[in-house]
Amino acid sequence: MEKEWARRRVEPVACGAAEHGMGKCEQDDNKEETMLVRIFGVLFVIAGAFIVFGILGGLIGLALGVIWFACKLAVPLLLIYVGYRILTRNQRVPLYD
Repeated sequence: MEKEWARRRVEPVACGAAEHGMGKCEQDDNKEETMLVRIFGVLFVIAGAFIVFGILGGLIGLALGVIWFACKLAVPLLLIYVGYRILTRNQRVPLYD
């Protein structure tokens, strides 16, 4: 003999559970949790983007600083080379026979 409650088929209640006297619907709770999760997701994406752009800005600034340093270092080295070539221009290297 089957019990009566085992034979009854219970349908899940979608929205409108409050109308049936069942209080809040599970989907309503899920919607609130889902919205909260989405808000936190958007905030994390925005915060991560700011951090990434800050780091990239620092790296780009560092790279430009290194390039500028190399340019400033190249000017005196070029002047030394030109001066050396001017000083040794008329001197001949003796050939050893």
